Amino acid sequence: MNKKILLDILVNVLKSQGYGVYPQTGYQEADLVVEKDGQRTYIQYGITEEDMRHFAKMSQVAQGSDCALFVSDRITEWMTFFAEQYNIKTWDRAELESVIGKSILAEAEGVRYELLGSLGEAEAGTGTGAPDMPVAPVVSMDPDLPASYIREIAADFGDEGGNRGSDRDSHEIIALRSAPLRVDEKQAMATAKGLISGITEIAIEFVPFWNYRYRIDGNCQCKTKMVRISAEDSGAINALNKTEHDHIRDVRDQLSVPCPNYEIRRAILTKNEAEERILGGAIASNRKIMAFSSTSGDAIITENVAVEPRLEDIDLDIELTHLPVWAITGARHSVMIDAYDGTVMTVPIDDDVEFL
Repeated sequence: MNKKILLDILVNVLKSQGYGVYPQTGYQEADLVVEKDGQRTYIQYGITEEDMRHFAKMSQVAQGSDCALFVSDRITEWMTFFAEQYNIKTWDRAELESVIGKSILAEAEGVRYELLGSLGEAEAGTGTGAPDMPVAPVVSMDPDLPASYIREIAADFGDEGGNRGSDRDSHEIIALRSAPLRVDEKQAMATAKGLISGITEIAIEFVPFWNYRYRIDGNCQCKTKMVRISAEDSGAINALNKTEHDHIRDVRDQLSVPCPNYEIRRAILTKNEAEERILGGAIASNRKIMAFSSTSGDAIITENVAVEPRLEDIDLDIELTHLPVWAITGARHSVMIDAYDGTVMTVPIDDDVEFL
């Protein structure tokens, strides 16, 4: 979903139902804060489990009768269990469509519809006489606990209750230096459908990159002049095919993988080879040409001398990092979508890929 459009729709619908709406408050950092009849609700839209974790930390500030609502395209089992521990209500796409649709119809009929009143319905029971579903145990948890620990608790609950096991989410926590997956499978598929037809397979590939930053600070003697060279830069080198890439940001030590079909690619370019390329490029891009003039009789002689930084002038920080990529195969072509920012990749990730 487009976050801005979604929030605009929510603002309009909530205002039509008599809610006071206060977007993006600096105090709570929530996307929306709404209030009606003394009941305040903090609303946040997110995509990943990390977004949910961040909102859990933030929502702990709310006290008393305040409520918290997390909206996402898809609410995973992990999100559901985590939200229960912090009394955060969740809406997935289906729930959102239902609530907004009912609100619009109520407005057309001139009646009131408690848009956020449904937040408490789950606690009131169904009244159908059906047996109660097992309730997750209340566990005192820190939002910074590893997701693997929280997922283990959720899995144990599912086994005991006998109802959640069949719907258990396929997410897996892996320990890997990588940018997080901010683009889910549905979003990747939607992007790919505009480029290829007959999608037959979708998988996640963790592509290795040598992520680096360097700083140059040195003085070089050039004939009679002392030349100062100072610069800094950052970037990444694909460890499969040596292509250049922007510096990979927001690198994590572990992440949640929402797709069972994934592959961690092995680096071909070694660290020493990467350092040699980076240092060579840093020296070449910061080379300066100094002009010196002298006279010989009536002639003026100009000499150009190259000055460049020495290896000891360069402070290089480099590490192997991975970038998650959705690899989507169609009937005739394939497309790669950056799972961090959602962009279609225009440079092949390796030398063997048939690229659209």
